[in-house]
Amino acid sequence: MLKKGLQQSGIILVLYGISALFFYYFIRSGAPATMRGTDATGQFLYFKHLIRQLVEDGGLFWSWVYGLGGDVYGQFGYYYTTSISFIASLLFDTPTVDAILALTLPTLMLQVTFGMYIMFTLLRYKERSYLAAFLGSVLYGGSAFLANYAVIFDFMMESFMLLPLVILGFEHYIKSNKPYAFVITLAIVLFSNFYFAYMTTIFLMIYAIYKFFDEPRFTKSVKGFLQYVLTTSGYYMLSVMIAAVGFFPTVYQFLQSGRIGAEYELSLFFKDDTYARIPRWFFLSYQETGVIGIAMIAGVLLLAMFGLPNRQYLPKKLWLVTLLLLLVSPYVYSMMNGFSAMQRRWFYMLLFGFTYLAAYSFDDVIKMKRRTIVWLSVILLSIVYWSGQRTWSLQGRETEATDSMLIGFAIITVILLLLAMTQKVWLYRGATISIILIVIMTGMVQYHATFTALLGPQQDQKKAAEAFFTKPGFTNELALDIVSQINQRRTGMERTIWDDPSTEVNMSMYYGYPSSAAYNSLIPNNVHHFFKEQSKTLQPGTVSVYNNYDERLFLETLLGNRFTVVQPNARHKPYGYEQVYANKEWELWENQYALPLGVWFPNTAYVTESQVAPLTSAQQDELLLQSFIVKDADKSLQQQRSHIDLQDLQATTLKQGLAGVTVVNGTQQGNTFVMHNNGSIRIPFQKPKEQQGEVHVALTINKRDDSGFTMQMLDKKMTYLGKYNVWNYPKEQFHFNLGWQHKTDYIDVQLTEGTYTITEVRIDFLNYSHYVTQVEQLKKYPLTQITTTPHTLSGVIEVPAKGVVLLSIPYSKGWMATIDGQEVPLHEVDFTFMGLPITAGKHTITLAYQTPYFIESLGITVIGLLLLLLHYVLPLYRRKMQRVKGGE
Repeated sequence: MLKKGLQQSGIILVLYGISALFFYYFIRSGAPATMRGTDATGQFLYFKHLIRQLVEDGGLFWSWVYGLGGDVYGQFGYYYTTSISFIASLLFDTPTVDAILALTLPTLMLQVTFGMYIMFTLLRYKERSYLAAFLGSVLYGGSAFLANYAVIFDFMMESFMLLPLVILGFEHYIKSNKPYAFVITLAIVLFSNFYFAYMTTIFLMIYAIYKFFDEPRFTKSVKGFLQYVLTTSGYYMLSVMIAAVGFFPTVYQFLQSGRIGAEYELSLFFKDDTYARIPRWFFLSYQETGVIGIAMIAGVLLLAMFGLPNRQYLPKKLWLVTLLLLLVSPYVYSMMNGFSAMQRRWFYMLLFGFTYLAAYSFDDVIKMKRRTIVWLSVILLSIVYWSGQRTWSLQGRETEATDSMLIGFAIITVILLLLAMTQKVWLYRGATISIILIVIMTGMVQYHATFTALLGPQQDQKKAAEAFFTKPGFTNELALDIVSQINQRRTGMERTIWDDPSTEVNMSMYYGYPSSAAYNSLIPNNVHHFFKEQSKTLQPGTVSVYNNYDERLFLETLLGNRFTVVQPNARHKPYGYEQVYANKEWELWENQYALPLGVWFPNTAYVTESQVAPLTSAQQDELLLQSFIVKDADKSLQQQRSHIDLQDLQATTLKQGLAGVTVVNGTQQGNTFVMHNNGSIRIPFQKPKEQQGEVHVALTINKRDDSGFTMQMLDKKMTYLGKYNVWNYPKEQFHFNLGWQHKTDYIDVQLTEGTYTITEVRIDFLNYSHYVTQVEQLKKYPLTQITTTPHTLSGVIEVPAKGVVLLSIPYSKGWMATIDGQEVPLHEVDFTFMGLPITAGKHTITLAYQTPYFIESLGITVIGLLLLLLHYVLPLYRRKMQRVKGGE
């Protein structure tokens, strides 16, 4: 037992050393193993810190510094909250982003080591030789696919490495007829990440069908197949039950998220150019996201497998053909991504399948005739060379040199393979070990080429990383100085706007202040839709992100913004704010009319969503401080007639239509505009005199060819990604707030080259004359004595009559509210926020949050574990009772 343990420990250490060779780029450079300026630093780094901080504070359901506030356990389950490796990382003290970055490299190395070791164990379990098992492990771990995702989407690496584990558990179930390893490993996959659990489930279904025909003990009949499917499905459902506590809350949040998929077109087949690139995807260096990038010896072994006897290899050949058919079908790329836009993330299944089959066949391929291997190698190398040279002129000499090196390694491994086919044991072992060493070198080249393509030369990385991670949003002294001033002045849940486009959207998660900006794939639909549509504000053109209110004063005030941070030379200085602090880089301004988190409206001060929908952005903003907005179907908040008269709104229209519009560097014919380089449209309007207020511009515009474009007014820029871009948020009407300091009587709209159709131009003016009066009225009945914990909030309010307390907290099914200890229903008002009906008098309001369906899912998990325990214990009990009866 001790000897076996030492042997396995030695194997793990060797594989860890190989993993270190793969990541030598970062070990040598001393830079963090992450890709700067992508989601890795704009999302994942902040998520890790946020979750860690919540755990330390004793909560994981809700965060007050995640944008407007939001669910964490469910919404971040796609990333880290249910990740086994991330949960393990909580054992280490990483209070800063720098400490988190330092932990990234060893985590990635351990994950790759784990994946290689499980692949090695799986092949040994399938009675393959040690050399074949080592070959399979380094083929799997040394791929460009893993190198790419390691630095861009590190949270996905766990799911990639868990695939061999669940297959090992399934193989044990098939061989021993004991399901426990399969159920537990599958439960880990389902718990860890619901998105990849979906893809792994599809792969498992294919693998299970293959195993039915590959395993001799199964009766090859319809009845035998159905029995096999039902039994396996039962164990799958048991795994789902055990994983429920992580699986169902995240799936619920996914179904409630606001992602709107871009339009996309699928054909039955790819274009010819795509098929021509497939050999390059398989075996050459990183040139685009999603390449597999494994050593070419794997291709030789896979081709040679078709020459092995059908009696043993026919099911494996059919499995390989199935994987290849999946590779060439566009619909599969969509199906694997939840029947949405095509993605190549599912290639981890191909990576596993191809490397496993290649290594599995190795012990038998070396017994074949050498002539067959020679011809297959010549054919494969010729195809790969042809596929690679088609793009070398575009990719540059460095890519050509790297690919030439990989082809050279392939030629050497083929020669070594021919030598391994000899009858001499010493030559076989020497050649095989040399093949493994060449495959390791191939992996090193693949990793280094990938990292270089993504980040640049290795020797530049340390300085580049130091410069990047000392920017605002990370460990930046001047930004931290401003945050310190904010926290000194903050008395509760007042929000802060960092009004600078160069900063990170999620920086509040690290700096620890409530904000109005967030970037996360599972942002709830009500919050997402509010910012993108209902608020009629200028927002980023991508899905899953919202970023403040385009300096719209009424929105900022209602939603509790107290501080705004700007650069000293910023064009926009917030109205009604006073500068309270400044350093070399930033100025801190404080809203003198800031509202608390909760304010009271009388129950007759409401308008319905259908009444608000046709209003202009200026009219809608004017309503915010004098009424609350209810859903048309929510009759319980409309029991009395509203006293709000929309005819009393004072927002005025300054310009409507295309009359007088002129074009610079372009042409106009009706509502069609052809813009050339540096083209712009000048819109004249009647500028208000001696009045303070906001100039709102609304344009309904689309580009004829549905491609992306950029539109800019003053220093405000909006980028529309295009109708068919995966990340595009589809819309045609765009709103710009040109502020309360607009000086000219015209507006220049700069557009990128192209042909546009503009069907509406509207300029409105929102007067500030009643702003102070309306704020002071709301301040008479505020929510006071506010205290919070990671998932609760309480406060005291005294109101003169029946009405609604509007809380600027996003509505969610997970909230429960009590007034004076009595549970009361919450309503969704102002499109996405919480409204609480209240009677006259002084009341204590308490809110408590729990991720929806967490308790129910936990109960299912407990039942699932009990069922698994009973499944294990009952047979033991029966056997014991049989022995007792036999003894009698």
